[in-house]
Amino acid sequence: MKKRISIFYMLPLLLSVQLLNAQIVLNNNDLPKTGDAQISIMVDSIQSINILPGKKGENVFWDFGTLSGKESDVQKWISASLATNYSEFPLAVLAINKECTKVHSHVTHTDIETCKHDFYLKNENGLFYYGSDVQGISKYSIPRPIFPILKYGDSIKNESRLIYYSSGYTQKVLHVTGYSKADAWGTLKTPAGTVSTIRIFTYETVYDSIYTDGSATLKSKTEGNYYYNWYTRELGFPVLQISKGILSQNSNYQTVKYAEKLTSFTTGINEVSENQKFVTVYPNPFNEKATLKILPDFNGEKYTLLIFDIYGRIILRKENNIESEVVIERRSMKQGTYFYQLLNKDINIKGKFAVQ
Repeated sequence: MKKRISIFYMLPLLLSVQLLNAQIVLNNNDLPKTGDAQISIMVDSIQSINILPGKKGENVFWDFGTLSGKESDVQKWISASLATNYSEFPLAVLAINKECTKVHSHVTHTDIETCKHDFYLKNENGLFYYGSDVQGISKYSIPRPIFPILKYGDSIKNESRLIYYSSGYTQKVLHVTGYSKADAWGTLKTPAGTVSTIRIFTYETVYDSIYTDGSATLKSKTEGNYYYNWYTRELGFPVLQISKGILSQNSNYQTVKYAEKLTSFTTGINEVSENQKFVTVYPNPFNEKATLKILPDFNGEKYTLLIFDIYGRIILRKENNIESEVVIERRSMKQGTYFYQLLNKDINIKGKFAVQ
């Protein structure tokens, strides 16, 4: 009888291990969505240069649980049509806020934020970098694959072309050739937790050339850029990235970053979670303040509270909360719709409220 009881209690553990080790297959739903906020931890440089990407193959376990670093900038995905220079990138679907600045308005007595943007295409083949208005308008005539959707063992050749300077008959062009392969799948452990992943490895060569009156001069050739990206279902960005290349803004040494949470912070109007039943906001809408109440059958763990506006900007962030009620004060919030998100290692609750 004792043996039967011990086996009975071990079954859930065995089943959970088998499910965690299952091979995952990515699709379009795993790409970033309008309203997602990507928060990553940049590992310190001393630790980064000595990290190896680990084995390739099937059912691999990668242990990066001892990584340490500090939070990098929050990348907020918005609809490209909301960006200032959308007309320069008419095919773009998504954009990321870059180099945002705030200026205080003495008319409205509020801070007005303006941002520059990187622009992206998204389709059934993956996510592609289209261009940027951060330093003038620079656009890929052949968009650059960022997050290719591949099954384990599949590979693709990449080629992209960026005109980053143009004046008269002179153009400066980056021509990038590369190769991407889903070279491994398995279980990945980071300080954020443990999750099933598929790894996509990309290798590339960058040619920097000047074209004048139809003739080309090669300025430089950079070989050996690489990116190891571990992806999981519905996160929208890498769980872990080990890279050396121009997309990480540094081709001289290796950088490492990992997702702070294993769930995406979503602020889209239609993104309201099924488990919103655990939370109520009253009054809703409100004028001066409202109460966010967590119902008694919530799991009781510490949680992070995030509040966003419709552009994905974080209005409020509170960590390590244990209170069952939180007062939301209007303060600088203008009239409109806002979104809240409560999350910890077990839950991810999303909802919205309105300010009158």
